[in-house]
Amino acid sequence: CLYDNVAIFDTKGDDPTLDAAGARSVRNLPNKFRRSMDDNQAKSKWYRVVAYDDVNKARDQFGMALEKIYKEGNWVVVLDETRAISDPRSPGLGLQPELDRIWLRGRSRRICVVAATQAPRWVPTSFYDQCQFAWSSRIRDDRAHQRIMEIGSMTRAHIPHIASIRKRRWLYMDDEEEDTWLAETGL
Repeated sequence: CLYDNVAIFDTKGDDPTLDAAGARSVRNLPNKFRRSMDDNQAKSKWYRVVAYDDVNKARDQFGMALEKIYKEGNWVVVLDETRAISDPRSPGLGLQPELDRIWLRGRSRRICVVAATQAPRWVPTSFYDQCQFAWSSRIRDDRAHQRIMEIGSMTRAHIPHIASIRKRRWLYMDDEEEDTWLAETGL
């Protein structure tokens, strides 16, 4: 994605990993004309949209950015803390409808979404329904197991693998073929 339009949605503003991604920190995505004036260097069209502290202002800010991405197409969207963007309950921004539209119709507009959450039971079901594959760290909570089984064709038989992943290891889950398969990886 080095030369693609990339929008990283940062709800915290102080995450060192997001800060180190090499994306330009902005409050609003530049328009298409402004972006066309950027050089064609790696990551020159990467933007880290840092949320305003005021929830109402942040809701408008992220809502307008998601609208712009949907209208334009050809974006890679990275959602850090998906719950903080989708959940209507405080401190969430309540932008589930905007995210649903991108998840449900974004592929035809060439929009790729990378969505992350530490609380999978609190994100919209479209988070699960539309994913092509999923990465998961260890999940031991029974309620979270119920939500994780909603991904593709995950079944109870997969839960012991998800519950026993070692620290700093990840499980890749894919059900694009006839069979669901899992692969464990580490850092």
